[in-house]
Amino acid sequence: LNNWSKDFKEVIWQYDFCPSRPEFLLGELKNILGGRCVNLNAVLTYHYTLQSTDKRTKKVGELKFSFATSSFARAVESSADWITAWGRAERAYRFVFPFRVDEFHQYGEFISQMFTQHQPEYHFRVIQFDKAVRKCVGSCRSLLLTDFSGFADLQ
Repeated sequence: LNNWSKDFKEVIWQYDFCPSRPEFLLGELKNILGGRCVNLNAVLTYHYTLQSTDKRTKKVGELKFSFATSSFARAVESSADWITAWGRAERAYRFVFPFRVDEFHQYGEFISQMFTQHQPEYHFRVIQFDKAVRKCVGSCRSLLLTDFSGFADLQ
């Protein structure tokens, strides 16, 4: 991460032009590269569709430009949503950190098992737990997603 922080724009440029890169939301890619927690709501929204909330038009000479801002059209609310969003995020994580493939896979399996152990009406708690774990790992460089015993206090 230290090398990436020296020329972040170059890293993004190289990612954009790598033919084997997974399609992923740029803002969330920046979170991955910065060691921060990925917003799975944004990933899920990007996977499906974006809702335009505000349209702006700007005329420059004879050209007319239209811009739209977007909001999250989908939120992770179920195990299916989480699995879809995590699958996308995991592909991006694996591409950026190929030496952590097992960690990402094991974490996905761990959360999936939590979903199967709880009734659907309690899946929101698993989603909250996942957010807390990923935020904790993102803010503490000494933890991995597979340090499951270190997250017992979050449950």
